[in-house]
Amino acid sequence: MGRRTLTCNDPEGRPRCVYAGAVASPAHDVALFLLLLIVAVALGVIGALGRDTLYLLIIGVMVLIADLVFLRTRMGRSHRSRVR
Repeated sequence: MGRRTLTCNDPEGRPRCVYAGAVASPAHDVALFLLLLIVAVALGVIGALGRDTLYLLIIGVMVLIADLVFLRTRMGRSHRSRVR
């Protein structure tokens, strides 16, 4: 009862939702968020500490902003009221 799962019409009855050929899963969303966060931090550190690598710092900030937008869109979808 406490777990929230995405359900769609699956011929085998498994709880999953397919959108544009990909399986949507909260675990995949968290993994992607963390991966993008690690990449952004790594690029930011290398760009800040390295010589003539300011472009890496800028790319790291852009990846961080994209990651936060991604998080906001996912959180916005999960907080909508459900139709009963």
